[in-house]
Amino acid sequence: MNNREASDRIAEYTNELLERLFGCRIENCTVYADGAYVCIYIHGFLTSMEEVLLKDGHLDVVRAARRQIISALMPELRGVIQMVMDSPVDRWFDDWSYTNNTGMLLLELQNKRPDRGEGEVTHPFYAAELKSEVSRLSALVEKVPDRIETRELHADVVLVVRRGLLVPIEKALHRKGFDHELLMTKEELEKSSFHHNGTFSDIFRRPVNDIFFDWRLAEDIGVIVFMLNRQNM
Repeated sequence: MNNREASDRIAEYTNELLERLFGCRIENCTVYADGAYVCIYIHGFLTSMEEVLLKDGHLDVVRAARRQIISALMPELRGVIQMVMDSPVDRWFDDWSYTNNTGMLLLELQNKRPDRGEGEVTHPFYAAELKSEVSRLSALVEKVPDRIETRELHADVVLVVRRGLLVPIEKALHRKGFDHELLMTKEELEKSSFHHNGTFSDIFRRPVNDIFFDWRLAEDIGVIVFMLNRQNM
């Protein structure tokens, strides 16, 4: 099975799984898969219940409920990806833009195979400038990460992995079990900073449609996924 066939199969299954668990169809599901990650980009996925809750200002309730449901479906999705990609899933991340009605699921493969990439660029023209901008914005709300890695999953999808990001007070809050409050606060601060203060359209030389964030506090890892405006071929 080639990379495109694998992506199409994962997209079809994800559509079916979300419809079965959430009870509503999604507008579009696109999968970008390479030898290390599978990124699922979802458009038009908001239930009637969530719409009502958002209108009433209950964003935290929607976030918490969706995270629980995504966590519940993840074992099944991980199993499908393991079969299709011939690798167990090491860890997963998710984030949602309720303003754009879009979402992202990112699954990191355990057996990384760089030969499976789809047009992957090892050293894209923007890499150094992107790392510099991510460092600058990270420092505004917490600290400069110990390590920043960039990866082009597709011409329109760029992944940034930050390691060693938490400051001492965040580590203490995590140890005391305040993960929910910490994640909600980090999401609000980082999304605001990156959206309002970032210069990413200039760096990528085209518009950025979505920026997604997620963290694994126990491992002190954070990911950022940039969904770029489709490049004209």
